[in-house]
Amino acid sequence: MEVEKTKPVSLIAIIIISIGSFLCPLAKAEDVSDYISDGYIYQILDYGDPTDSEDLMYEFNLEVNAYLDMAGNMDADVASVEFVSPAGYTFQIPKQPGQWLDDIWTSYEYMEEEVLPGFWLRDASWKYRARFSNIADLQAYGDGEYTIIVNLEGGGQYQTKALFGNPDTDEPVPQPTQEPVLTFPLHGQEIEPPFTFTGEPCTDTEVEDIFIEIIDPEKNIFHEQYIGIDATSWGPISLTEGLWEVGIYFEHFVGSNNLDGIWISAAKYSKSKCEFTILDYPYTRYEVWGGDTQLSGDYLFSSYWYENELKANGYVKLGESDGQSVTFQGEYQYYVIPTWWQFNIDSIQGSDGSYLSSEDITHRYTANVTDSDNIYGAPDGLCATIGEEPWYGDAFSGYLVFNNPGNWEGLTVITGNINIEKTITNTSGELEDVGSGDIITYRNIKFCFCTNS
Repeated sequence: MEVEKTKPVSLIAIIIISIGSFLCPLAKAEDVSDYISDGYIYQILDYGDPTDSEDLMYEFNLEVNAYLDMAGNMDADVASVEFVSPAGYTFQIPKQPGQWLDDIWTSYEYMEEEVLPGFWLRDASWKYRARFSNIADLQAYGDGEYTIIVNLEGGGQYQTKALFGNPDTDEPVPQPTQEPVLTFPLHGQEIEPPFTFTGEPCTDTEVEDIFIEIIDPEKNIFHEQYIGIDATSWGPISLTEGLWEVGIYFEHFVGSNNLDGIWISAAKYSKSKCEFTILDYPYTRYEVWGGDTQLSGDYLFSSYWYENELKANGYVKLGESDGQSVTFQGEYQYYVIPTWWQFNIDSIQGSDGSYLSSEDITHRYTANVTDSDNIYGAPDGLCATIGEEPWYGDAFSGYLVFNNPGNWEGLTVITGNINIEKTITNTSGELEDVGSGDIITYRNIKFCFCTNS
């Protein structure tokens, strides 16, 4: 049976399917399907810190979600949500923000935002999480049919059934047991980006997919992605300085609509985590490639996004730099200047001494480049910026492509300086004003505050 994984929910998809519904008052709720969009029940065998063999935890989770009009109904009408487990125990999720009570965490979250005049995006979520060091404590939950109860303000309730099991066979969802193990980075390791996650292969026959979750230094989810059952690496990825965390999940997932037409997801995972520290982010690193094949330049589907596509089409990496002005040797019909993050470029000089100009260009593509015309002509302090914020996956964050305007046998990339706000923090920790023309050195990078067009 082919199933649909429910995370994450696309904002665009929500807008498309509901563009008419938010231009009028909320419809009156008449049954449980007017309150619940989907349910999600899952269990985790959490190996936690890979350096601590005693860190094994057992976790049960149940979520009730509502979107669009259903979320509005949920927030307006519902006092609490509770559920009855197959073992016969009743558990309540109060209408309160996240809170721990012993080993139990519950949360109600509601969000609404006017994304267009008269057009509201709404999202409501009830979450229950139980986390134990003893597997016997999970017996209060168990496999089988759960009853989810929506308790209304002023009395009354609606109920729906949610199967924590395989809807085709009524059998329990198989529990993955293999511990996911990263081989790079190691727990507690200090590394420099860009880098690629690598891990031991999954051999657990109960696992159907591998899911990766990256947590930033502020403990927010930076990125989530399914990477495939056979994956032993993922990247490259460039992250900013600080302490990061990655969670690796081995997953077995099933799902189907229940008799009320509500999508119910059921999953079991084995999980481990790894904390690592990013040092000295290469804020201005860029590369130069040369090739004789004209590739696709469409912004969304360009082959210039990917290093493997460049290699496959005969492109050669001429070198890289940490933001300095550098000469690169090689005569090719086309040149590509990509970055994994962001840097400023003032001009490009050919081996014959001429500078790149708009009159000489017959083939040019850019992606995530601002003020791109500033690259033309001799250096003048006016820069184009290539790339954007920290990037993940196997694509560059931005690039510039142009044809060889003559018989260049190489080129010199003349870089500029990263544009910063009007104030900086000096070595004593105080904010000070920076005037036009001032040059500040930070981490061996010179920042010039000059007038830009």
